[in-house]
Amino acid sequence: MSVVPESVVVVPTTARDAAPPATARTTSAAGTGGHGVDRGSAVYLGDIRHRRHLPREHAFAYPTAMLLLDLDELPGSLDGHRGWGVERRAPLSFRRADHHGDPAVPLADAVRTTVDRETGRRPAGPVRLLTKPRILGRDFNPVTFAYCYAADGRTLEAVLAEVTNTPWGEHHAYVVDVQDAEVTGGAADPQYTWGIEKAFHVSPFMAMDHRYRWRLSAPGERLFVHLESHREGERVFDATLTLRRRPLDAAGLRSFVRRQPLGTLADVARIYGHALALAVKRVPHFPHPDR
Repeated sequence: MSVVPESVVVVPTTARDAAPPATARTTSAAGTGGHGVDRGSAVYLGDIRHRRHLPREHAFAYPTAMLLLDLDELPGSLDGHRGWGVERRAPLSFRRADHHGDPAVPLADAVRTTVDRETGRRPAGPVRLLTKPRILGRDFNPVTFAYCYAADGRTLEAVLAEVTNTPWGEHHAYVVDVQDAEVTGGAADPQYTWGIEKAFHVSPFMAMDHRYRWRLSAPGERLFVHLESHREGERVFDATLTLRRRPLDAAGLRSFVRRQPLGTLADVARIYGHALALAVKRVPHFPHPDR
């Protein structure tokens, strides 16, 4: 992001490109809300914290809210709630074209195709997208996470994270394979860790020669994402997203709005404000390598 001092825009690797024609839609009992199993979609409320350690210290934290959308449950999980819509004008809305891959291809299929290309395995179960909706027609998602499950709807197989930089609007997707992760924590609440080479310019205050250490949990009652950015063996920056699950129902959606009453306007204002603060602190500037 050209003006993002640092962000939970966590991971970058494969560029957005068109996916092959859509395959048959895949569902599971756990992913569809049928057969007595809870629906996969949810509201997540919590906080995000950013900390820069080098070459100058700078830190901030603020409340946030996101949606976890089981893509096989759309549009029903949002349509019908006042003020919300899918593929139509509404104060808060979800649009397929805002997300990964060819807009003509169903999003779940585009994600599965990219995961298949990167890992050699195509997830057979639900794809659940952690994202923010459009608010008053404005889309602003520095990063979205697509959690890809096995056919049982419970076993996490891979995560695709798509980063968008500002103001260029470039997209970069990175796929991490759960089989390759370092796993910590108990069987009931595992956390997965990967080392990732930086491959996408996001912040003008961050050089390209960094390596990420990325740790996350699968969405449950709590959801956790932590990124550390290292340069020459030293930790330069870290960001932590901690969220707690609420049902995706009328009460949960009202809580979403209360948590972020100014929506994306507040997020954009924070980005520019903290970029200015870093400039005042004389943090070195690194221009976009391709511009």
